[in-house]
Amino acid sequence: MITLFVLPLILAFAPGAVWALRAGGLRRLWLLCSLALLAGLLAALVLSMVYSVPSTWRVVYYSLTLVGPSLLLATGSLTVANTFARTLPVQLITAFAGSLIGLSVGFAVVVSLLGVW
Repeated sequence: MITLFVLPLILAFAPGAVWALRAGGLRRLWLLCSLALLAGLLAALVLSMVYSVPSTWRVVYYSLTLVGPSLLLATGSLTVANTFARTLPVQLITAFAGSLIGLSVGFAVVVSLLGVW
């Protein structure tokens, strides 16, 4: 159930990141990334209170480990791509690719290293 909410939000971050880069430059892009990480932290805290889990910090740790690499890789790849290509399609493809690669890295870390399943 949480995957149905996490995946669209991760994929919606890519166009938002491209918009932030084109409208405000690198400063606004990294501000959006930090605000998205903060929103993920707050969402994990709210979900842990709603579902009354035994360890709130473990939920926060797992959720930021799952979502964090996606946001950071999308932002980092856009930062690098900004110096090479300034066209909208290239930036969108770069942001989506960074986001999906980050999501797969986060999922692999949560599943294999943290032992969730």
